[in-house]
Amino acid sequence: MFSTPVPTGYIWVVRDMVCAQAASPLVRLNGFDIEVWDGEIVVGYLWLNEPALGNTHYHWRGRQVLYAGETIRAYSEDEAPWYLMVMGYALTAP
Repeated sequence: MFSTPVPTGYIWVVRDMVCAQAASPLVRLNGFDIEVWDGEIVVGYLWLNEPALGNTHYHWRGRQVLYAGETIRAYSEDEAPWYLMVMGYALTAP
């Protein structure tokens, strides 16, 4: 799943992400990857999660800048859905 690309004239700063899975706590999951794409290739990794447990959540806090045209890609091989919330702010580019 890809986010909307950062619009021309803006910079996005990602500050927090929460990722949750509602599967049974006894289920071992493959986990997830969250990457920054420039439209063709990965230009950065925001979060890589190894095997995870169901019915839990993960929190990331930091500062990741995304420039115009870049997107966030969330990926998992698990059949059960992961829920992702990304928080931050948008700045006008100089």
